[in-house]
Amino acid sequence: MKYNIKRKVSGYINVYDSEEDRLFRIDVTNINGYIASLPPDNRHWVQIVGNKKLKNTILRFIPRLKYAF
Repeated sequence: MKYNIKRKVSGYINVYDSEEDRLFRIDVTNINGYIASLPPDNRHWVQIVGNKKLKNTILRFIPRLKYAF
């Protein structure tokens, strides 16, 4: 999504799980499902905030963080 680059995948892909220290194969038909099952990737501290009122307060003072929500 970041660069909007699409690649053709045929057959399968190999995925390394660093937490389990294992390499496994995912069939091409299951790739999207696997990606959807991954936990959200919070890349900014503000994405951890779960309280809507607190988010709105943060955005009032730092409106440029809107992209992170």
